[in-house]
Amino acid sequence: MLNSDALHQLKQLKKDIKASRNLATGRVKGSNSKFGFVTLNDTGKDIYLSADEMQKVFPGDEVEIEILTNEKNKDYGVIERLIQSELSTFIGRVRKKNKNSFAEPDVPGLQRWLFIHPGKLQNAQEGDFVRCKILQHPIRNGKPQVAVLDVVGAEKQVGIEKLYTISKHEVRDNWSQAILDECAQITDEVILREGANREDLTQLPFLTIDSAATQDMDDALYATATDTGWSLSVAIADPTAFIAPESAIEKEAALRGSSVYYPGSVISMLPEHIANQLSSLVPDQNRLALVCKLEITAQGDVDSFNITQAVVQSHGKLSYESVAQYIDNGDETGIQALLNDPAHLPALTTSLQYLKAISSALNQWRFSHALINDDRTDFRLKLNEQQKIEQIVRLEQTSAHKIVEECMIAANRCAARYLLDNPGSQEAPGLFVAHTGIRQDKQSAIEQIIAEKVAPASPEVSQIGFSTLEDFITLLQLAERTPSEIPLRPLITRQLERSQLSPGAAPHFGMGLPHYTTFTSPIRKYNDFVVHRMIKAHLNGKDAITVTPEQATNIQQAQQKARMAVNEMEQWLKCQYIKSLPADEVYDATITRCTSAGFQAKLDENGIDGFVSTKEMAGKYSFDAVYQTLKGPELTFVPEQKVRVKLDKVDQKRKQINFQIEV
Repeated sequence: MLNSDALHQLKQLKKDIKASRNLATGRVKGSNSKFGFVTLNDTGKDIYLSADEMQKVFPGDEVEIEILTNEKNKDYGVIERLIQSELSTFIGRVRKKNKNSFAEPDVPGLQRWLFIHPGKLQNAQEGDFVRCKILQHPIRNGKPQVAVLDVVGAEKQVGIEKLYTISKHEVRDNWSQAILDECAQITDEVILREGANREDLTQLPFLTIDSAATQDMDDALYATATDTGWSLSVAIADPTAFIAPESAIEKEAALRGSSVYYPGSVISMLPEHIANQLSSLVPDQNRLALVCKLEITAQGDVDSFNITQAVVQSHGKLSYESVAQYIDNGDETGIQALLNDPAHLPALTTSLQYLKAISSALNQWRFSHALINDDRTDFRLKLNEQQKIEQIVRLEQTSAHKIVEECMIAANRCAARYLLDNPGSQEAPGLFVAHTGIRQDKQSAIEQIIAEKVAPASPEVSQIGFSTLEDFITLLQLAERTPSEIPLRPLITRQLERSQLSPGAAPHFGMGLPHYTTFTSPIRKYNDFVVHRMIKAHLNGKDAITVTPEQATNIQQAQQKARMAVNEMEQWLKCQYIKSLPADEVYDATITRCTSAGFQAKLDENGIDGFVSTKEMAGKYSFDAVYQTLKGPELTFVPEQKVRVKLDKVDQKRKQINFQIEV
C-alpha cells in the first residue's frame, strides 16, 4: 500500500504528464462526410477529427482533445474526455439492417445511424419518421443507443411534411387544459365591460385590407382630409384586454412567439376563439382597439399623433385585390361585393382615396429622409388534397399592399416614439426592433467598395462613411446613383447585421430610421402584444412594464424557430414539385448570392431556389469576396444577374435543389 508521500508524488507525476501534453477544449463540428472537426474555444481554430474519433462524439459536444501532429506536419485531435453533450433528442427515420433497427438522424453533421435499443421501437416501421432520445452516449465505446419517443408518421402519409417540421422544430400546436379552461371564461362580455370606459369610435368607417381568407384581422384604417394634409387613424386589435397577465394563455403566447403560417393552414399564437373572433376586427361588430391617430402633412411628415383606447367597428372586410381594383381603375364592384351593408360604400371609397394620397406622401417622405427597400416578390404555395403543391402563385405587390405597408410603418414609428417619451425604465424603455449596421467582419469590404466605386463617382462629397445612421443613408443614396456593372446598393445592404429585438432603442439601419418597433400585429406576434401591454400600462397609470434582454432574445428565438419550420416544409414540398416538372425545362432565374463554390439562383416564375456549382461548369472560377463576384474563363456571375438554368438534381434527404447553367 502506498504511503501519503508516494500518493502525492504519483498525483504530481500525473499533473506533470498532463501539463506536458497539448490539451485544449472546443466544440465538435460535423461535415458531409464521416470526419469532423473541433473548433477550439480559445482560438476558434478548427482541429481535424478522424472518422474513428467522430464515432465517439456527436456534433455540438463540448470536449477536451489532445492536439497531435502527423508526419505531414498537420494537426489532428484525439478525444480526451466529454465535457457536455447538447444532443438529447432528435428527429429522424427508422432504418433496418439485418434484424436490428437504427435511427437515421436529421442532425447537421451527424453522418451515422444510431442503434435503437430493442423494445424501444414503439412499433415504428422501416422508413417511418420518428422522434428519439439518446440513451447512451458513444464516448465510452463508440456505440450510442437511442429510444423512439413517438412515431411522427410514414413517408406516404398525407401532410407528413408539416407533421415532421412541427416535431423537428418543436412547434407548439396544442392547447393545454388550463388554457381551454381560461378560454371558456372569456366571452364578448369583455367587450361590453371594457368598452364602457373607452372612446366610442364605432361610427367612423374603419376598413380592413387583407387576404380574402384571413380571419385574424388585427388592423383597420380610416382617413380624412385636413387643412394641412390628412388625419389617419390606425386601429389595432387589442387582445391584451381579454388575456390576464401571467395567465396560461399569455405564457403560451410567449413560448410560441408568433403565429405559424404554413401553406394552407395556421397555428395561431393565441387560441382561435380570441384570435379569429373576439379580438379580430371582423366587419360590423364592436371590437376593442388601440387607435393611433396621426396628423400628416402634405409632405408626408407626421406632425403629431396620439394613442387612445377605443371601441371601433370595421365597416368592411376588403381584400387586396378589390382595393387595388378600385384604386387603380376606379372599379367599385369588387368592394361592393364584399360589404354586408352596401350603404357603407361611399364612406369607404372616400376614405380609400385619402389613404391612397397618404401612402404616397408617406412613401415620398421615407424616400427623402429614410430608406425604402425594393419590393420583394413573394409566392404562395397552393396545395392539393394530398397536401402537395398543386400550383405556386406569384403574389404581386399592389397599390393596396402599399397603402397598408405605409400606414403600418407610420403607426409603428409613432409607437416607438411613444415608448421613448414614456419609458418603462431608463435602461429598458420598451421593446424595439434594432438594426445596428454593417457587420464587423464586413466593414473592411465596405470601405474598399467606397474607395474604389462610390467615392470616385461622387467627388463633391468630402467624406463617405457608414458608422452613423445619417452616414449610412447617404452612402446608400450615393451607391444607388453610382454607375457600376455590379448593383452596389444591394451589395452593401447584404452586409448588414440581422435585426434584433431590444429593450433599448437603437437605430434601424435597414429602414433608415432612428428607432422603430412594431405593435400592429398583436394577435400574431408576441413582441407586438408586449408593446400593447407597455403602452396601455402608461395610458392607464399603472406600473411600467419592462422586458429584459433575455426575454427579448427568447421571443426572437421562438419566432425564428417558427420560420425555420415553415421554410423547411416549403423547401421539402418544392423539392417534390420541381421533380414533377419536365426534366428538360429551361427557366429564367435571378442570382441571389455568390460563393466560392457557385451561386444561388431563384426561378422567376415560382421562386424556387437552387444552387449552381462551379464543379459543373467548364474552367476554373475565382471568387471576389468584396464584390461577391464569381469569375471564370468566359463567364462572370454577380448578384441580381439574370441567368437561364435547368434542373440538375434534387437531394431529397438534404432538401437541396441543384441547377445547371444554360448558356
